[in-house]
Amino acid sequence: MIYYFFDSSALIKRYHTEIGTERIDEILEQQDSEFIISSLALSEVTSALNRKKNEGKINPDLFKDILIEFYREVLEKFTVISLDDSLLSRSIELILNRNLRTLDSLQLSVALSVFDLLYEMKFIFVCSDKKLLNAAKQEGLEILDPELD
Repeated sequence: MIYYFFDSSALIKRYHTEIGTERIDEILEQQDSEFIISSLALSEVTSALNRKKNEGKINPDLFKDILIEFYREVLEKFTVISLDDSLLSRSIELILNRNLRTLDSLQLSVALSVFDLLYEMKFIFVCSDKKLLNAAKQEGLEILDPELD
């Protein structure tokens, strides 16, 4: 069993075609895998899709269908981890130690907490943000950049 944690920068590729979309689709079609996101990804992906609609990168008529597909897959494919005080505390440490932005530190905090629970299980942090990937690697996570791998 492989556990994949998706940062929003990688997850958005599932719903908007760009470099790395094919790799994300391949991962999400794997049978013996578990897919994990933070609750924060719900608002981040919705925001990114809305921004792409407003910029004319997503047809306004298709926007609603894309959002429906995203939330359907959230319910069917993903385990969603909610933020709590311990994750917020850990994110502050990541901000100070890895110089991360707020939302990136929260995403990594969630991933690290899941990784801690899955000790010795195959766990991969999937992300397209170079700085966040580097921080995750420094924290001991196996990383995958869908734009490269």
